[in-house]
Amino acid sequence: ELKALEIEMELFPPPASIKITETTYQFPRNGGFILAKGSCVPYVLRWKQELKALEIEMELFPPPASIKITETTYQFPRNGGFILAKGSCVPYVLRWKQELKALEIDIEIIAALKQGEHSQITVSIDPHSDRQDDYDLNVSTDGIEIIGHGEPGLMYGLQTLINILLTCSGTSALQKDILIPTMEIHDHPSFVHRGIMLDISRDKVYTLETLFHLVPILARLRYNELQLYTEHTFAYRGHSVVWKDASPFTGEDILRLDALCRSYHIDLVPNQNCFGHLHRWLKHPEYTHLAECPDGVSHPFSDVPEPYSICPTDPRSLDFLEDLFSQLLPHFSSDRFNIGCDETMDIGQGRSKEECEKKSSSIVYVEFLKKIFKLNEKFGKKTQYWGDIVLLHPEVIPQLPKDATALVWGYEASHPYELQCSLFEKEKIPFYVCPGTNSWISISGRTENCLKTLRNSAIAGTKHGAVGYLVTGD
Repeated sequence: ELKALEIEMELFPPPASIKITETTYQFPRNGGFILAKGSCVPYVLRWKQELKALEIEMELFPPPASIKITETTYQFPRNGGFILAKGSCVPYVLRWKQELKALEIDIEIIAALKQGEHSQITVSIDPHSDRQDDYDLNVSTDGIEIIGHGEPGLMYGLQTLINILLTCSGTSALQKDILIPTMEIHDHPSFVHRGIMLDISRDKVYTLETLFHLVPILARLRYNELQLYTEHTFAYRGHSVVWKDASPFTGEDILRLDALCRSYHIDLVPNQNCFGHLHRWLKHPEYTHLAECPDGVSHPFSDVPEPYSICPTDPRSLDFLEDLFSQLLPHFSSDRFNIGCDETMDIGQGRSKEECEKKSSSIVYVEFLKKIFKLNEKFGKKTQYWGDIVLLHPEVIPQLPKDATALVWGYEASHPYELQCSLFEKEKIPFYVCPGTNSWISISGRTENCLKTLRNSAIAGTKHGAVGYLVTGD
């Protein structure tokens, strides 16, 4: 309240006459009205654009971890300014400058300033930080500074600045300058790995053109992991009978997509279901001999009985997987591999029945899982696997290796993420939380359930130390 009692208001130019009294008026930042008519309207419209720079809550998405907005502003020029960038910062600034064209902003990238010159934006990377995705963004009355704690952090900081400029630029590109509120932003992720998994086996297969369009969008949303859920849609040589009518991705497609993802600090993680969900393979006579139930079994993904899982006790199953791994994995630069192994509901109903009765189906499952882990190590990859089967038999969780990552998935708001996360946390097994979007088998999605599931999984994952958050959906 003292501000309203100041004898000399900081107004420039100062009014001819000003009289300050002892009372105050509480002006709403949102939801108020301004009454204007006739010739007043153009001036009020322009004035309203300037008010955007004083908003307390900037419309930034994703929202930064911390943002502090102060009462002064910085006048950012649409044309004629400098951005100071050197070394490894330059490729990100060059790409960022292309995005500025949509805002009709033209700024020159320079690596050094002459004496007396001033840069409107300065970017740099902190070489001493080990939190690569963090960044600091400061807007002062003198200019803008972005410090990435790594190259990904710098990229995210530049993307946030784009959002700030969008918010503050108004609807008219004719404005010579953009008023930006002074602020301090410190941003860091809640999860080290932030991924999305797109289904390319049970729906339309994405074209490479579509994925190339999606990758920059995913980076702006701070995703740093992408998986393409695969059952039969990679063009494995010698197995064309399986994929010939499925619009598969070729090795060259993956190499191109992997290179683009790397440029946006997105890890393209190979994904191939390796145990259940292999009915699109096993229904063909060439592969039926590998099936747990060669004569077929009822399962939710077909209207007719089909062979569904490979037999975990048949040595030829591992030979089959090794062939797939040798063809698929070299196309990915990632050091991780999602082997799936979820929903193996037919294990113990066919050829492994005797072994399952002797040991239990959960033990047979874990023994085969470990064999796939070992096979995966041969190709230099760390394993991810769906956790639903071992969560049905939590007594086997202590037998799981500590260097493989469990994926805790659930698609309902009532899913017991809290309990399931605690089971892996207790055994010091790394895990992701993997909520679903609930966009499948529906006309317009189940939005309310989706949002609750996303939120509940994030809360439980954060509480129990999840190393990743993987959104599954289409």
